[in-house]
Amino acid sequence: MDVEVHCDARVGIESEQSALQGALTLYVRGKPSKMWVTRWCNAVEKMPRLQDLLPLRHLHFGVGSSFDGTDIEQWENVLRYFLRERYWITLELHPRRIPALVQTHLCSNAHFIPLVSVSTPCLKQLGPNAALRVADLSSDQGTWRYPVSLLNGSTAFTAWTQYETTLPVEE
Repeated sequence: MDVEVHCDARVGIESEQSALQGALTLYVRGKPSKMWVTRWCNAVEKMPRLQDLLPLRHLHFGVGSSFDGTDIEQWENVLRYFLRERYWITLELHPRRIPALVQTHLCSNAHFIPLVSVSTPCLKQLGPNAALRVADLSSDQGTWRYPVSLLNGSTAFTAWTQYETTLPVEE
């Protein structure tokens, strides 16, 4: 059942390094419903400025930390629906939301991209010896360590200005 909740969408070219880099993408902020996302997809298909970039094949959910891990059944139903419709799906989520996502088994779908979003202040100001360490708390196998200096100038970096090129989608 679709629940009416504040949700909005923008459209643009995927600029982050992923399987869909360069693809026309619908970015959805808020808890989506099938009805609203379908309307936005249809509206994008009719936007004159985007005709040369079609088809729309990538939907990016959870923008702005809007996936909160609650109502997981509604999220799963919406995401599975659009996966069945042959879209690539990205779900942006905070690390504490991973257990809720894992329960859905969406990660086994080849067209599903879980994007774990980690924000930290002043990362570049920590100096040349700074590193990021990631541990999988569900296993005792160890950790991954990545020097911050290797991130500087990396092709994996996306400047904030690249996100400003999206357009609002209206019905």
